[in-house]
Amino acid sequence: MNDPVSTEGWGKALTVAKGYADLILKPPLTEIGQVLGDYVNCWRTKNKVRLLLKVKDFCEAKGIDPKKIDPDVFVPLLEEAGNTSNEELSDMFARLLATHVDDARSSQAHTSFAKVLGQLSSEDVKILNIIDESERASFEPDPTHLGVRGNYLIEKTIIIEKSFGLHSLDVTTVALSLQNLERLVIIVNDFSTFTLNAGEPSRVRYTITAYGDKFLRACNDPGKYWRNIIGNIDEIKNIQQTFERNSELRFRKRMKDVVESNFRVAAGL
Repeated sequence: MNDPVSTEGWGKALTVAKGYADLILKPPLTEIGQVLGDYVNCWRTKNKVRLLLKVKDFCEAKGIDPKKIDPDVFVPLLEEAGNTSNEELSDMFARLLATHVDDARSSQAHTSFAKVLGQLSSEDVKILNIIDESERASFEPDPTHLGVRGNYLIEKTIIIEKSFGLHSLDVTTVALSLQNLERLVIIVNDFSTFTLNAGEPSRVRYTITAYGDKFLRACNDPGKYWRNIIGNIDEIKNIQQTFERNSELRFRKRMKDVVESNFRVAAGL
């Protein structure tokens, strides 16, 4: 493919690009009265300024004395944050930067988190929140059971239903977001629940990975976010997983015994 800038000249290329941007951008550049480069730079600068003001307010509200951080951490995070005007994503970037500058928590923020966050769409965050909220509910104390309320895994069908009900997201959007979250190793399709009978369909269920857990902790308010409050949940997950496996095995064995017993009675054995 030929380079349109070199073949048509910079002036003509800029005019064509600006005209096309008017067709696809809300609001069009002709209404703003700025050239393409100026508009994009202005938009990104506004996003960066908004981020820094959010971090300042957050740290002051929490009584955090911000430490100086290396440009290797600050610059990539600021660049990624400059690419979104979405309020929820901007808040996550602000809390991530606040984690980096908080001497008590900076070790919990990996430099890769900014790149990962920069690859999330607003739809991805909505779906991630649904999965995260499902896990939070599973860790609530339940007076009718020993320990916590239930299993931390959430089925794909439930994610689809909640995504449509809460955010009007269609199945294709949900599927793409789940694939992206899996690609970024924030969630995983849990295959620990297996089937004993050949040909029996297995359920598609998701959970937050250990990496995703650390990522969410770094991008949320440490004083309010449930993962930061409850502490290490990996051990509880392992207990739940073991309990579910044993319960399912016992249930299947019981069903197998009943079927075999009925077969023997029917056969007169």
